[in-house]
Amino acid sequence: MRRRDRETDIFSLSFLDIVSCAFGAVVLLLIISRPEMAPEGAASESKDLLRELFRSEAENAALADLSEQEKLNLEGLKNRNRALADQLEDVKDLTRTEEFRSAELAKSRAAIEARKTELEKLAQVQETTPDPEPTEEVGGIPVDSDYVIFVIDTSGSMRDKWQFVKSVIDRVLTMHPKVKGFQIINDNGFYLKDRGKWIPDTPSQRQLALRQTNRWSPNSNSNPYQGIAEALNAYGNRSGKLAIYVFGDDFSSRRYDNTVAAIAQLNSSGSGQKKARIHGIGFAGNSRNYRGLDSGAYTFSVLMSAVARENNGAYLSLSR
Repeated sequence: MRRRDRETDIFSLSFLDIVSCAFGAVVLLLIISRPEMAPEGAASESKDLLRELFRSEAENAALADLSEQEKLNLEGLKNRNRALADQLEDVKDLTRTEEFRSAELAKSRAAIEARKTELEKLAQVQETTPDPEPTEEVGGIPVDSDYVIFVIDTSGSMRDKWQFVKSVIDRVLTMHPKVKGFQIINDNGFYLKDRGKWIPDTPSQRQLALRQTNRWSPNSNSNPYQGIAEALNAYGNRSGKLAIYVFGDDFSSRRYDNTVAAIAQLNSSGSGQKKARIHGIGFAGNSRNYRGLDSGAYTFSVLMSAVARENNGAYLSLSR
C-alpha cells in the first residue's frame, strides 16, 4: 500500500505556545533591564517581587540547613538514649549479681554459725562425758600389752591385700590403750625399721610406718616361724608386756606339730611364764574347699590356732 506524505503545519498549537512564551520572556526581560519601558510602578513592583523571591529562597535554604542540623541533633539524642539504656541494663545486671552474692554470703554465714553451734554442743558433751575405762579384752583378744610386734607374710598373695592389712595393723594398735611402741617384721625375720628398737606409737610415727610398708617387700616363704623366732629372741626378755600378732594367708611348711613345739619352747621364760602373747590373724580367701577357705588360708589357720592356744593368744580369720 502506498504511504501518503504527511502535511506539515508550521502554525500548530505547539508552535504558537512556544512563540507566546518566548515573547512574554522578552517583554519581562525588557521590563527588568529597562524600567523606563515598563508602565509606571511596574519596575519597583518587579524589583520588590524579585527581592522577595530571593529572600524566600534564602530563608528556604536556611530552613533546609536548620532542618538537617535538627535531624543530626535528633539522631545524636537517640544514640545517647540508647547508650544510657545500655548503661542502665549494666547497672541492673550488677545489682542482681550483688544481690545474689549477698544472699549466698548470708547462707554461708548461717551455715558457719550452725556448724559453730554444733561444735560447741559437741565440746560440751565431750567435757561432761567421762572417758571410758580401758578394757583388758577386745573381741576375745587381750589388749593389756605395752609393746606390739607384727610378724607379716609379705608374699605376693598378701601384697594383693595390702591396704586391708594396713587397716588391720592400725586397728590392732588402736585397740591397745597403753601401747608404748611397736615393730613390724616379715615372716622371714626382716625388719621394717631398726632391729632391737621400738617405733613410738604416735599418730605421725604410726602413719609414717604404714606408708613405708607400701615400698617394703622383702623375701617371703609364707612360713611365720622365722619371724616369730626373731621377735622372741630380740624382744622377748625385755620388761613390759609383749604381744606378737602374726598375719598371713598360707603356711608352706605343713609341719604343724614341730613348728608349734619350737615356738612354744622359744616363748618359755624358764619359770613357766610366757615371754609374749602370740595371736594369729588369717586373711582368708574364697574357695569351695576346706569349708569355704582356700587351701593356704586353711593351713595357716590350723597352724596359728594351735600356736595361739599354746601361747595365751587368740586366732581370728578375716575376709574382705
